[in-house]
Amino acid sequence: MILTFSIIVILHLIFEIVFTIRKAKKLNKPMQKIHTQTSKYYNDIHKQYLAYKHLTPEEFRIVKLGVRALSQTSPFEKMMDVFTKILFTTGLTLMTLTLATSSTILSLLNNEKFIDDKTKWKENVQEIVTTIGNSSSDGFEKLLTLAAAVTLMTIFHICATQMKNDYISQHLVVIDEVEKERNLETERTQSTI
Repeated sequence: MILTFSIIVILHLIFEIVFTIRKAKKLNKPMQKIHTQTSKYYNDIHKQYLAYKHLTPEEFRIVKLGVRALSQTSPFEKMMDVFTKILFTTGLTLMTLTLATSSTILSLLNNEKFIDDKTKWKENVQEIVTTIGNSSSDGFEKLLTLAAAVTLMTIFHICATQMKNDYISQHLVVIDEVEKERNLETERTQSTI
């Protein structure tokens, strides 16, 4: 069971890495042409700025549309996002249920009413522990393993999504700045005419 969940978590991590790398490659296509010395402080942004600035107006328009299209999430990504959030809350609920059950059993063990009659107390506690142990110890172990696996998958998904969104936002900021500069240059040339 643990091996199955481990494989699922590893496959999910690989899936996230592959899709993040694909998006990064698509975003970096315009940067491949630029081979210049970049800024000392913001290398990535400077390289993006130079790459977008050197594009022709037609290429710039296409690249801008491409980057905006990449910023949209696919239905599969939305479904995966909802799925991981639901499973994450379910996993937390299962962990909380397990902790609540354990604390209830511990409070019963320390109850003075049960301790007065030690043989009856011992029988009652053993009955409770064996009932819970027989019916759900394997189930709780599976549920906790599932909850841990889902929690890891959710963390991977949230981190990867955040990294993709940040990277795309960085490109969109640079594109907007280049677009503003191009509009200003166009207005200047038109006002001089």
